Amino acid sequence: MLDYNVTNFFDSQINFLKLVATVKRRVEQKRIEKFRQDRRLLSHNDAYIAQKMAMGKANFSSYMNGRYAISDAFLQRFYAAFADELNVIQNNLPEMTINERIAALENKVDEILKAQEEISQTILRLESQIDRLADIFFNSG
Repeated sequence: MLDYNVTNFFDSQINFLKLVATVKRRVEQKRIEKFRQDRRLLSHNDAYIAQKMAMGKANFSSYMNGRYAISDAFLQRFYAAFADELNVIQNNLPEMTINERIAALENKVDEILKAQEEISQTILRLESQIDRLADIFFNSG
């Protein structure tokens, strides 16, 4: 009976060590880069992604900012939660080269900057109109 308990104890210790080794195993840089690309494809915020992965937002943020090393276990949780959604997104993406993607992003940045400039000009015009109306209102009495 004692032999069985000792054997069982060592088996459980070995299984635990295998689990720790799996969790702590260094992840290849290519897999981390792929994860970061996939994360950018998702329109969800970090809190939602953390919730879907059944982890706290602070822990997820620690992985994202490099405080915690991204592990196999982390990647498995991420892809278990978002694999289907990522497949749909990736299947609907047009095939683009890296340079085409960069150009598309630069165009979007230009559009955003142009829109921001238009908004700023509209705000200035409105401020000017408000000033004129205030002058008329306060000086007409």
